[in-house]
Amino acid sequence: MFSCKENGGTGARNEKLVDPANIRPAEVVSADTTGLNHTYVTTGFYFPSVNNNGIKMKKDFSNEIYTLADKPFIGVNNIKYARVQKNKDEQGVYSFLNIVLDDQGTSKLKEVTGNPAYPLIAIVVGNRLLYVVQNKANITTCIMNIIVDGYSDKELKKMLDAISRKL
Repeated sequence: MFSCKENGGTGARNEKLVDPANIRPAEVVSADTTGLNHTYVTTGFYFPSVNNNGIKMKKDFSNEIYTLADKPFIGVNNIKYARVQKNKDEQGVYSFLNIVLDDQGTSKLKEVTGNPAYPLIAIVVGNRLLYVVQNKANITTCIMNIIVDGYSDKELKKMLDAISRKL
């Protein structure tokens, strides 16, 4: 669950630089947590694994387990800045993790978003699988607004610390 501006309605596709042969849809392996990756998974945007070799992670607030590629296509080093933003309306308070990408991260995001060769994208922050989202929007800006409702202030601080420490 993230929101960003799309490419302004031009419908233009970006040239593919990531090999779609290495990508497949994520699948829920099971709710069984045996075999989960127990090493630290760095912050970044990941594709689901091509085969069942990769990082097995349980999605936060869910029993779903996904297998992700070993390395992110956009890593923590592509993040220039991050902050938590809280918005309040008559319905309640909503929290967002605002991430600003560098030029290389923005270019990679433009390359893959909205491209049907990459149907799903997983978002990991500080060793936590936040989301596995359908990749339908053409995102052309460097700003990501990731909904992080349900996380405590302490958990959000840990996420920001992981980004600032490049973990």
